[in-house]
Amino acid sequence: MKNLFAQTFPFYPRFQILQSSLVTKVWCVMLMRVPFSLLLVLSMLLTGHQQQVSAQQQVPQPPPPPPATLDNVTDLQQADQMIDFIAGIRASSRHGTWTADNPLSNWSGVTYTASVGYTVRWSFKKGTPRLEGGFDAAKFPSLVSSFSASSNHVGGHFNFEKFAVPNVLKFLSIYANDFFGSFDMGTLVQRLPQLAYLHIGNNSFSGNLDLTKLTPSWTHLHLQYNSFEKGDFSDFSNAPNLIVLTCPHNFISAQIWADRFPRKLVYLGLYNNSFFGDFRFEDVPTNLTSSLSVSHNKLTGVSPDFSVLANSKITAIGINYNKFNGTLDLTNLPVNITYFTANRNEFTSLILPP
Repeated sequence: MKNLFAQTFPFYPRFQILQSSLVTKVWCVMLMRVPFSLLLVLSMLLTGHQQQVSAQQQVPQPPPPPPATLDNVTDLQQADQMIDFIAGIRASSRHGTWTADNPLSNWSGVTYTASVGYTVRWSFKKGTPRLEGGFDAAKFPSLVSSFSASSNHVGGHFNFEKFAVPNVLKFLSIYANDFFGSFDMGTLVQRLPQLAYLHIGNNSFSGNLDLTKLTPSWTHLHLQYNSFEKGDFSDFSNAPNLIVLTCPHNFISAQIWADRFPRKLVYLGLYNNSFFGDFRFEDVPTNLTSSLSVSHNKLTGVSPDFSVLANSKITAIGINYNKFNGTLDLTNLPVNITYFTANRNEFTSLILPP
């Protein structure tokens, strides 16, 4: 009878745990005296409740990791795509191992791991003559997550707007070359949805720097020494994880507000542009380190208060060649500021420390 009862009602084994106690025995007797139909309904209700709780407590499982090793066919396909990508650069610029019949993971400067994918470093010895040509972004290998071709003295067109979708590119660094081309941030974000790090400094790119198009994946954006003229720096709410933003030595004319920059920024480089607006130092991100230079712009502000930076990690401030006015009170300059420049502004009075 006991076994029949346990088979009929799945909650019965719970009572078996305490079957030696008097309370359990009483409960079993009470249950045996309840009409069978009522017990059946009770069993169904309890069983359904258990299943519902189990479903609620179930944690979604992450997708399976990529394979630890690539099959040879895929590896060769990625090599062929890389050859097409760099086809615009003259043939003598390639590494000896960079051939279509050699799997990409075997190339010099290339590594592959399941967690990261392909990491490609394209470099040459110092003294290599200028390399003419360009990269065809439409042919960029689909499984390369990191590509670096910095400081290679390569000259040519780089068409960001033609990156093929989908791709897994997260890290792109081509600084210190002679690349040129039109640059549209909105298009770039659409074409490279996983991109987190971009360094295109020291080239000749131009276009629209609409930084309101950035997404949460972005952490580093290096744009210095290019030819950008337009931009929108009004809203960074979609890029809360940005920690580096540097765009000095361009021609950017755009209004900026110190309180709208991402709060996680540790480095902000804005000097040598045409930025304008009321710049309040009490509103700058508190995580900034090293230096804060906004020199050679058209920024305004009345009697800036630098005492608010006393607890920061900033050691150098540059505001020279702007339109700050009022009183320049150097008595409120924190002791952590060891370098300070403010010449060529519109201050009408100066207060020096005693």
